[in-house]
Amino acid sequence: MSLDNREQRAVSHQSLAAGAEADAQVLYELISVLWRHKFALMLIIFIGMASGAAWLYQQPDYYQSSALLAPADPQEASFGSNLQSLGGLAGLAGVGLSGNGLQTKTRLAIEVLQSRAFIVSFIERYDLLPELVAVKHWDPVKSELVYNSELYDPAAREWTPDAKEAEGFLSLQRAFERFSDAMTVSELSGGWVSLQIEHASPIVAQQWVDLLTQDLNISLKQKEVAEAERSISYLRDQIEKTPLTELKVMFYELIQAKTETVMLAMARPEYIFQTIDPAIAPEQPAGPNRSLMLAIFAVLSTIVAVLAVLAKHYVLPLNRR
Repeated sequence: MSLDNREQRAVSHQSLAAGAEADAQVLYELISVLWRHKFALMLIIFIGMASGAAWLYQQPDYYQSSALLAPADPQEASFGSNLQSLGGLAGLAGVGLSGNGLQTKTRLAIEVLQSRAFIVSFIERYDLLPELVAVKHWDPVKSELVYNSELYDPAAREWTPDAKEAEGFLSLQRAFERFSDAMTVSELSGGWVSLQIEHASPIVAQQWVDLLTQDLNISLKQKEVAEAERSISYLRDQIEKTPLTELKVMFYELIQAKTETVMLAMARPEYIFQTIDPAIAPEQPAGPNRSLMLAIFAVLSTIVAVLAVLAKHYVLPLNRR
């Protein structure tokens, strides 16, 4: 190795050593500054954690209730798979022959369940607005909801003047947003669906899951039956109008398929989904996770305390110059 290379390496090692020593000095200085202000650090951390604990104490518990739903039998959902060969002719005749697969019907049901029209109608039908916007917390001893008395009178089932005058407070759009936040719909493999509701009351959470499943089946069944009956009426009119025997035969077969749709719908209460694992009223709250949130408050308080001490030591003297 040449003399120049040895000298360059020596200089490089010296530079690295000097850099490491400078970093160590900076770190030592920071630790020293923090140690000198340790009581201020502890005070800020204590105030932050105390504030977080007080805030967490005011947060009400919430419960989760869920149900596992399975789709109807694929062959029944298609309402006569032996007539699928008529689908093209039915389209030409202006009549849709139900040929939706299992996944299509499951997706349709999920979209209806999450739609604004369905949820708003559900809220209005069962008068759920008080449970959405006026609940303070759940009283496990009395097994009843505690409402905000400044907004709602549960005994009279009436809103207070303050609630009525508050802009947008009783808005169905706001109720829809809150309900959507409380509801979780998960599509699983095979067309299975998990429906979950979060609420301050475990009983209300269970009731809403059951009612949602029931109303979804009824809504889609009524829609399918109404569509089938309209198709049957149309097909009968076409039979009277057409002189072609082949078309009449096809129309009669389509009427048979649509009649089968009505029969299956009326005979099966759980039309789209059947409940495999029904919802229950949970005994233990699902949240909030106070231990985790308190730990987060502790970390944030520590960061704020360190930054505050360093800012006081380094930044404030510069501003005074």
